[in-house]
Amino acid sequence: MAALLRSARNLKLLRYLTVPGGQVVQVTVRNTSRALLPAAKCTTPAILSRQQQPMTTVGGPFDGSQEVFTSDDHRCAVSEHALLLIRCCGSLMAELSAPERTELAHMIWDKLPELGIKRNTNHYNAMLKVYLQNNHQISLSEFLENMESSGVEPNRVTYQRIIGLYCQEGDIQGAGKVLEFMKKKDMPITDGVFNSLITGHARAGDMANAEGMLTIMRNVSLEPTVDTYTSLMCAYAEKGDIENIREVLKQLRSEDTKLSNKNLMLVLHSLVTSGHEEHVSEILSHMQFGTRYAPDAINLCLTLLTEGRDDVAMEILKTFPKIRPEVETMLAAGEEFQQGSFYIKHLVLLNRPLEDIVKQMDEMKALKLHSAPYAVALQVSLEQGNVENSYALMDIMKEHGEPIRQHYFWPLMASSHRQNDVQGMCDIVKKIVESDVRLDSGSCTMYVFPTLGGDAQHLLAELQKMGVHVDETLVASLIRWEIGNGRAENITKLVKQFGPDLVYLSLFRSDLIQAIYRDPLIMKTFTKMIKSNGVESIQGDFGSFMYHLTKNIPEGYRNTILPYLQEFLKELKNQDCYITANDFRGLRRNFDRQRLNYLTPMALDLIHPDVMNSEDTQQSDLLPIQNYEMAIGYKRELDSAGYKPTAAIYAMLMNLAANLGKVDEALEFKRDLEIHSPADFQLSDSKYIRLIKALAVAGRMQESLDLIGEMANQKIKYSVFLEKNIFHVLNDVAMSGGGAEAVKQLVEKFLETGIVNPTARMFSPLVTSYLLNDNVSGALDCVIETHNKYQIVARLHDVLVKLVEVGDKEQLQKAMMFCMQSVGDANALYDLVFAFLSAGKYDQARRVIEKPGFRYRAQRVEWYATKCIKTGFEKQLEELVEITKDLFECDRDNMYFHLLKLYGNKNDWQKCLDVWTRLQEEQVTVRPRTMKYLADILRKNGQEVTFETPKITMNPDAAIETVREELIEKKIPPGAVGTKALFKKLIVNNFELDKARDYYKVEF
Repeated sequence: MAALLRSARNLKLLRYLTVPGGQVVQVTVRNTSRALLPAAKCTTPAILSRQQQPMTTVGGPFDGSQEVFTSDDHRCAVSEHALLLIRCCGSLMAELSAPERTELAHMIWDKLPELGIKRNTNHYNAMLKVYLQNNHQISLSEFLENMESSGVEPNRVTYQRIIGLYCQEGDIQGAGKVLEFMKKKDMPITDGVFNSLITGHARAGDMANAEGMLTIMRNVSLEPTVDTYTSLMCAYAEKGDIENIREVLKQLRSEDTKLSNKNLMLVLHSLVTSGHEEHVSEILSHMQFGTRYAPDAINLCLTLLTEGRDDVAMEILKTFPKIRPEVETMLAAGEEFQQGSFYIKHLVLLNRPLEDIVKQMDEMKALKLHSAPYAVALQVSLEQGNVENSYALMDIMKEHGEPIRQHYFWPLMASSHRQNDVQGMCDIVKKIVESDVRLDSGSCTMYVFPTLGGDAQHLLAELQKMGVHVDETLVASLIRWEIGNGRAENITKLVKQFGPDLVYLSLFRSDLIQAIYRDPLIMKTFTKMIKSNGVESIQGDFGSFMYHLTKNIPEGYRNTILPYLQEFLKELKNQDCYITANDFRGLRRNFDRQRLNYLTPMALDLIHPDVMNSEDTQQSDLLPIQNYEMAIGYKRELDSAGYKPTAAIYAMLMNLAANLGKVDEALEFKRDLEIHSPADFQLSDSKYIRLIKALAVAGRMQESLDLIGEMANQKIKYSVFLEKNIFHVLNDVAMSGGGAEAVKQLVEKFLETGIVNPTARMFSPLVTSYLLNDNVSGALDCVIETHNKYQIVARLHDVLVKLVEVGDKEQLQKAMMFCMQSVGDANALYDLVFAFLSAGKYDQARRVIEKPGFRYRAQRVEWYATKCIKTGFEKQLEELVEITKDLFECDRDNMYFHLLKLYGNKNDWQKCLDVWTRLQEEQVTVRPRTMKYLADILRKNGQEVTFETPKITMNPDAAIETVREELIEKKIPPGAVGTKALFKKLIVNNFELDKARDYYKVEF
């Protein structure tokens, strides 16, 4: 989450703050003891009374963010959106300076009443946190007065942060009065207050009392935390007292207390901002270089660059290769490490002189930290619209032998196009030619042609003056330009001018088709062109063109376009232009769907005679009888009437007998089939599979294996459906007690004959057969052998769970060694965690997750959470949510959403409500879908929803599927569900699900 919120690009979230249709709710004013608080030094008026003023910063990352507030976007903002945005304006947004961040927070704050968002205590506390992180001074008494006038009651967090603001200014007297007030209100004094007091005493010049805070904490039964020691070291850092910092670090090591990189970076930043850069290297030596180092280090680098401390930021960047041990080996071997793009981008965004940027990029390249720094700088410079720097960087790249890509010029082109700057666009095209870059179709149609204007001949002349080479791409772009501007008649001139060498149908096919849909007369023009210039004048697959043209003809144009299609097909036939059999099949399907069946014979005439003679004939359907007794009775009637049953009837009878486990009868019908079937008759794969299963379950393994061999001789083609059927056969044999040996013989025979490919699905039943017989070591050996032979893993999780349950440490160690070799150390640890959870060994699972370097992997966690929901593993999922609480980058909202779904499936609304409480305690930013899901459960059980439920919009297909699932869940007959078109008529515009439900008279 920190990495996400840190980026200034998240300003786009502000677009959600648009005015909804609701009204602000009037609240009752509560009394606060504001009079007890002294006034702090004030440099900025309180936020509620300030007048919104425009930002003066120009060209920086913050420039233009005000425009978001005047957007015409009508999506609705909620309280959680506002809270998230305010929190973003603190240290997380390291790309901006502290004053800019504060100004942005004020802009958001001033906008909230207009949006109908009622400010609450959390919003005020978030603003105080922003002031703390941005070192911004305000009038605290005025702040509390505005809280009171808004009817918002301060809480413990409010007063703690007010103490922090007093201490930030070294005002111990003010902090003490707030502390006394908290004691009178019986508010608990936490370690956070003492941490602030350490800072306050230090900035007041009283280091003795700052150090004495640790003793006072212990006297009140509060043990100093890592944050407490960090506050003390920051106080020493501001004084440049490196000796005492060493002493604190030594004490922490002796107490086996781990200091995180984030804490050390706070100390480092305090040293730098106080002018003691000479001690930076010593603090860096205490860092733990691992995967968790990078996010905090990036944040610190950005902060230092923003503050103009480039030298220190570069020193930190040089430590990045230490994050992974193998990187130093790579660098020693001459390989390059791609790190520091964020650093380069920020330098450019800060408008540093180009000479300084190039100097630092050269240093990065010399140290092999980044192989293409100039391309990164160029990207940002182009996005800023800095033409001079962009061209200078391109020249540098060219000098270094780096390629110049076409898309590098797009931002400049877009800017010239918006301003309708013809000369600017011409200069860009000339630069493209000078850079030996090919002018592509996208650049022409999106930017160059619209800016220069005119028809194809005019554009061609202008481009040739600029030195643009004429090739098939440029010709296709000109054709597309003429088609898009309704000048289809000019296509004929271009085709005649350039001929088949430069005119390719595939390059402008989709534009031509869309134009034909808009104006069917273009089809007539295109046919005339083919007729006058000959089909050989254009290179292209006309069969594919016809297929895509007829795939989705707008319903209102079918009758209009029909005569032109007929004329075009006739012209293709006259010029001996043939299509492939596959193209014909596609056309036939399109004609059938579009009710244009009378065009099928014309398309058939376009197939070459040699291909026609090789076309396959359709096979007749088999008799659809599913009741065995009825089928036998039907056969007796045929016998008594003197009719001879066909091969299809024998195949059907064999299949029915096999389904019922009547093996002897099934084999008898098979022998009759072989006697009476024609030479070209072939059993389907599904009938073979059912008979193979019946024989194997009956213990007649040799006959089953022989039948697999016979099936292979029929050259049956592989399909996913076939593989699925074979899996069910193997699984049924395993579950019926056939034993591992029987399943193994079947698997090996299927693979040996090539009927299926080796997959995890194929070997899962074999592992199952071992587990059912409590042969866990055999199951593990099977998994390992399968992986060694086919590089696939089958049912590893179930094997690990069984090993944990039986407590076989030797076999578990063997399994983990295999996991690390096959899926890597990180995934192996996740496999072990999930096995411990499934086996109920929750403490062991927690110990694995708490190992240093263990990282959150969304896909793995998602897999196990989904498994728990499907199987109803409530305790396991609860423990997973709990033990991942402190896991770096863990998506807590998603974790709790899985828990909500599990409780929702059990209709346990009390536990769902408990999840909501835990979300608030963890200060998780809750997504709208989570809130809506919880609200639906509460309403379903007649409970009051105490929070604002956001409105979630969905696309038409998703809305349709929602209604369809509800109808199916209510067991509404299929006839009542209706068609997709009827659903769309009701909900495509406003997604009005209630109207859809009312239409079908269904009560939900």
